[in-house]
Amino acid sequence: MNANLTRKFNIAKKRLFEGPWMKWSISDDDPDNIDGLNLNSPYDVCFYDNNLVVADTENKQVVILDGKKGELITTLGKSAISPVGVAFDRNSNHILVVEAQRQCILHYDVNTGQCVEGWGKHHFKDARGIGITSNGSVVVSDIELHCIKIREPGSRKLKRLGSYGTEHHTFRYPMYLNIDSNDRILISDTHNNCIKTFDMSGNILRETRELRSEKPFGILSGISTMPNRNIIVCDYLNNFVSMLSNDGHYIRHLLSSKQSIEQPTGVSINSSGTDMAVVSAGLYSTLSVYSLDQPTDISKDIEIVD
Repeated sequence: MNANLTRKFNIAKKRLFEGPWMKWSISDDDPDNIDGLNLNSPYDVCFYDNNLVVADTENKQVVILDGKKGELITTLGKSAISPVGVAFDRNSNHILVVEAQRQCILHYDVNTGQCVEGWGKHHFKDARGIGITSNGSVVVSDIELHCIKIREPGSRKLKRLGSYGTEHHTFRYPMYLNIDSNDRILISDTHNNCIKTFDMSGNILRETRELRSEKPFGILSGISTMPNRNIIVCDYLNNFVSMLSNDGHYIRHLLSSKQSIEQPTGVSINSSGTDMAVVSAGLYSTLSVYSLDQPTDISKDIEIVD
């Protein structure tokens, strides 16, 4: 990005709780905010390099910030788009945006900030989550069609996986998704209250329905994976951000409402697995970045919720 475009994202940066994990946070609950710079119902977030891309949904723009400092770099599509999902394609150096109003996928060049491609307008009804495989295939979830669709590089055709239902290979409102380091597709199947894992051929590999036997998922939203393929998932209803092993077993709650997490919608882990970004669209719209570079025994730092 042009260095001249860099300017302070002049909204409140405050610690939502005192603890070793928080690196920085911005929120819209400060009276000194400058009009037009408040996040408003951010739905999704992703890292690219050391930067963050935020779907600032109700402000109708995509916001790009310095991931280390929280400073605004630029905005994309200001007042012209309704972004609900974002992803970064290292193959093309494009930011991909799920645009809700026109129901299409937009490609923005990170060097120019210009929209260089758009597709899918007649293929989606309520597209939401987006992920990109190592070879550049684009995977999109559609909560109204209850499926995911895959567009392979160089193709105009979209392959459909899944349909409405409660069985392993079906979905009810698949919200967000993530592609792990093995090109497996992980999907937060919201109304089936589970995480489903598929390979690129559409074969289901795993279904995870509960954090613990006595604690089923509430409303799952954002999902991400670490370099070791551990799963990080947001529970919008129960106000959790939780970690599961790569085979779907509960490890711990990383964040809860006691750390001022309210209705988390999106989560992303950076490529080194050291930082976690979370966006929330509760009473206050927030973006927070946490350090995951912690000692193995973190039980004294994180309250485990029964």
